[in-house]
Amino acid sequence: MFWESAMKRLLTALILLSAVVHAQTTQPNEKKSAVPRFEDFKVSTPLPQRERAAFVARPELEPDAEFNRSLQDAAKEGPDFAGQYTVVRWGCGSNCAVLAVVNARTGKIYRFPFIAAGGVYIPPDHVISYRLNSSLLIITGTIDDEHCGKYYYNWNGARLSLLKTLPFPCNIDPDRPKP
Repeated sequence: MFWESAMKRLLTALILLSAVVHAQTTQPNEKKSAVPRFEDFKVSTPLPQRERAAFVARPELEPDAEFNRSLQDAAKEGPDFAGQYTVVRWGCGSNCAVLAVVNARTGKIYRFPFIAAGGVYIPPDHVISYRLNSSLLIITGTIDDEHCGKYYYNWNGARLSLLKTLPFPCNIDPDRPKP
């Protein structure tokens, strides 16, 4: 009777353990197939949000030190991305942007390793999407004039990591409802 009871408890524990292991090993695959959402990458927001996006001019002949000061000055108005960072952009042509992330507290500058462009059918305000309370950044259009798509990145405080790419034809706006 004692052994029977012990065996039932052991069998129950093994079944529960296998269910937990199965659940933990299947969840990451399910998340990888899902489209990343801002709420899935929440961060704390210790500083108040700036009122508008940060844009700076990039004169061709301006020395890097002066331009870096322009980036840092733009971030002094407050963060708009990932809690304490400011996304600063400057133009490089029609519907094209070069980006940097600046720590609004320290002034440290992180330059993006690519140029983002929206394409003909994508409104300029849809090319780059981000939130103060999230580390997710989304580029809709092209990266370095390559393939069109929605590019989902996660900011870890020092660099962007590509999470997912959803390709689409360059002649449409993927966020526009279909008629």
